[in-house]
Amino acid sequence: MLLPILFEPNYKSSSIWCSQIQNGIEKTVIQKKYSPTLIDEEHYTEFDYDSFFSSSPRVLMIVASSPSWIYSALNFFARKNIFVLLIDSWATHHSAKSIVKGSVCFDYDDCIRMMLDHLEDCGCSKTALYGVFGNSSADRIKYAAFETEMLERGYEDIRQLCFDNNSGLVNCYDSFRERISEFDSVLCVNDVAACSLIIRLKEDGIKVPEDLQVISFGGSQKLAETMSPSITTVELDNMVVGQQAILAYKYLAQNFENASISVRVPGLLIARESTSLIIGQGEEAYNGARQRSASRPLPSGSFYDDDEVTVFSRFETLLLSCDKFDRQILKHLLNHVPYEKISDMLNMSRSTVFYRLQRILKKLDIESYDELRTFLQCHRLDEILKK
Repeated sequence: MLLPILFEPNYKSSSIWCSQIQNGIEKTVIQKKYSPTLIDEEHYTEFDYDSFFSSSPRVLMIVASSPSWIYSALNFFARKNIFVLLIDSWATHHSAKSIVKGSVCFDYDDCIRMMLDHLEDCGCSKTALYGVFGNSSADRIKYAAFETEMLERGYEDIRQLCFDNNSGLVNCYDSFRERISEFDSVLCVNDVAACSLIIRLKEDGIKVPEDLQVISFGGSQKLAETMSPSITTVELDNMVVGQQAILAYKYLAQNFENASISVRVPGLLIARESTSLIIGQGEEAYNGARQRSASRPLPSGSFYDDDEVTVFSRFETLLLSCDKFDRQILKHLLNHVPYEKISDMLNMSRSTVFYRLQRILKKLDIESYDELRTFLQCHRLDEILKK
């Protein structure tokens, strides 16, 4: 079975979430003993599709996030008469939608409903949607789901409840700060936006959850767990999206003539300290989301162009690569303890401490321990690590 896969270039190079989807794909193809063909994302228009699809259904997988890139790719494949299975996005309100044979992504409609129900159980009655980036397919879907749910709950002017991240998370917070007294809770579109928000709320003396409750979509449990307070999230397992993508593609390839497929992966609500009601894990979503998307103009650029997004993405990379010993080493390093003394304190050889620190520096593309301290201290990430 042919298994052609095309990644959006910037999404593949910048996003941990995309890496998790890719890991899910790789794990499944190894289990199934498939041989995928990764199309060069930088030069996908130059690929010889006619030869590749000479004896097989003309359908490929696209893993992408930005509507502007997706629309361009769909137009190209429509001209080539090649059908598409979209991974981690939906195609709506687009002229080339007819070539989309299906999609695999999260059930954002039910996730939004679950989050708002939880906030309601916590006593909240006025929730803001925070951090929406217009050139993100997922964020546009979340906005549409939020709009639908809030309309059903009796709200009318939904735009007054939403704070965009189109010009950066700093400006997003500045806009929110002007109207913060109108809300008792915030629903963040991702855990990067939630971390940024909580840090800025602390700087303004606003307590979470006492003054303002925060809930977020979570792509990394590590990031949500490590924040202080820890963040209540609906966890989104990107590995599962990657695994389901392979199964969905196999179904399409075997039933190409008259088949289409829509897979909606559920989220899992995990209550933590940022909301006032702590409940047990296990509230799962169900499939069957409505396919709608916000029809607002796309901003230029990428979600990952924002310096603050880059900071938290790098911090997330650090958290995912560190075990408990790495965390202890970092805590001592932040207190300017020489690594020779750290080895004695942690009962490790000096070479082991040195190796672990070098691995951390390499992971973050940082040259020195001083640069690492500066990175963590400038963004108050050291306070999180010291917790």
